[in-house]
Amino acid sequence: MVALLATPGQIYALRDDPAIDRLWYDLPVQVCLDFSVPLIQAPRVWGMGVTGRGVRVALLDTGIDVSHPDLRGRVVGSAVFAGDNLLDRQGHGTHVAGIIAGSGSASARRFSGVAPDAALLVARVLDDRGAGWSSDVMAGLDWAVVQGARVVNLSLSSEHYGDGSDALSLFCDAVVQQGVVVCVAAGNDGPAPHSVGAPGCARQVLTVGASTDADGIAEFSAHGPTADGRIKPDVLFPGTLITSTRARGTHMGASQGDLYAEASGTSMATAHASGVAALLLEADPNATPAEVKAHLLAGAKDLGRHAQTQGAGRGDAYAAYRVGHTAGDFAGSAASSAPRSQTAADAPFPLTPAAPMPPDPRPRRTLSRGLWWAGLALAALTLCLCSLLILLGGLDSALRVLEARAVTPTPALNVLLRQDFTSPDPAWPTNENEQEQRGLAEGRYYLIARQPQSLLSQAIPGRYDNVVIEVEAGQTDGPAGGAYGLILRQRDSSNFYYVGLTSQGSYSFARLVSGQWQEIIPWTPAEAILKVGYLNRLRVEARGKQFKVTVNGQVLATVEDGTFDTGTAALFAASFDQGGVRIDFDNLSVWAAAPN
Repeated sequence: MVALLATPGQIYALRDDPAIDRLWYDLPVQVCLDFSVPLIQAPRVWGMGVTGRGVRVALLDTGIDVSHPDLRGRVVGSAVFAGDNLLDRQGHGTHVAGIIAGSGSASARRFSGVAPDAALLVARVLDDRGAGWSSDVMAGLDWAVVQGARVVNLSLSSEHYGDGSDALSLFCDAVVQQGVVVCVAAGNDGPAPHSVGAPGCARQVLTVGASTDADGIAEFSAHGPTADGRIKPDVLFPGTLITSTRARGTHMGASQGDLYAEASGTSMATAHASGVAALLLEADPNATPAEVKAHLLAGAKDLGRHAQTQGAGRGDAYAAYRVGHTAGDFAGSAASSAPRSQTAADAPFPLTPAAPMPPDPRPRRTLSRGLWWAGLALAALTLCLCSLLILLGGLDSALRVLEARAVTPTPALNVLLRQDFTSPDPAWPTNENEQEQRGLAEGRYYLIARQPQSLLSQAIPGRYDNVVIEVEAGQTDGPAGGAYGLILRQRDSSNFYYVGLTSQGSYSFARLVSGQWQEIIPWTPAEAILKVGYLNRLRVEARGKQFKVTVNGQVLATVEDGTFDTGTAALFAASFDQGGVRIDFDNLSVWAAAPN
């Protein structure tokens, strides 16, 4: 990757150069306890002997005041990518550092951070004004991975509303793929919708909005959806009137004496999330970023607001800790069994979920060792040779013409259905009985399998030829071990295809022909699948003889099978040994060659 200054003429010349794979605008970025830490129940986790000890948290910000009593001895590594030294002359980085890992020693522990024994890696990527460039942030991210960071805190955002395909967002996703939890501020451009900037719109990061002490939503906290319709932020944490460490000689926020200052923003909320992530990683060092994210979302307190405003709700350290420890008890609980009730076109579904994925024994690679390219190629699915990053303030509109945008899945297909479940629709009924429950709540459609070993489905309106279906789906309540996904049926035949995911992180592809079950792909663990408490973006293509299954942007399976010319589809939810499994669905889209 190369960062350059270029004129408009040079940009257009580079666009036509066959050696250049892609151009990006170098986005400008900026910085976007005593009550908040107890509110999220961090002290209850400390009571379990978990304080973040041994976990390295990378802070990419305006620097740090290493002389502050609460931060003394806390920094174990540093690097400078903006400015001339590590000294924090703006105050933002020091304030954020105190929220993450401040010892509280100068306040008799009153202003302790969320993970008071975590180690800090500090990279200065913003200048004295709290502004910088995404290329410097990416350099800091690469450094953090090399230094062994388990968590990265990005309390910064840009005004670039997007779909996660900008260079910084893709790079953040690549860092997550290396086993690092990346916590990113949603930004302070709320309460308008579509206000989450890069890199908060990245797919795999934990995007954090701000809540108030009274569990309201901070007015400034950015709202989703992203440009491609995904839910953001993922979660909220306290971000208003937060008292934390003050850098010497700075005036950011409201002074609370020489050593502390009070400030508000999604930056402060993000620091809380990073601290909680450090606690969870000390408690379970083998946890993956997807698992940490899933536990945070599953443990969040629902504030009763729309998901594009609150995400999963306000984060809770102790609840997330309990989710993580309880999840281990579910391994193997979803035994193989044929559901007792079938409502998916009278077709049985013999689910046999796989056990959870074991920890990866391979050493973690770093982005510096060639993965600048590989990581971005994995995330973007378009980078293969060399990419050019253009630093050119003021020419955003010109560069946006060159930047690839999200398009419909295939030019030959037409959008036949979009459903975000924000308002009642007769096609999506609500009812309840002893066996099942279905309905509409908070902009999602849900199915609840109330009884053990049961399956229920809901038809997607229409008949389709060469169909592509995308939907966000996941288990949001009930005992871990539920399954969900899509059923495709050949018209006027007993030929069914099942694409299933489990809340334990596995997927399968099966076919039912004239009552005979054929397990084409048995239940297989996949790191791309987020577990209980989070919605996965499931995409199924049934075109000609080929089926393709994609989850959260990663292709899991491509299967050649009998021609799927025309047919119908349904959403499904299933339970195993225990009932009460709730599956939520959102942002359903259907593309097809033609309605039939």
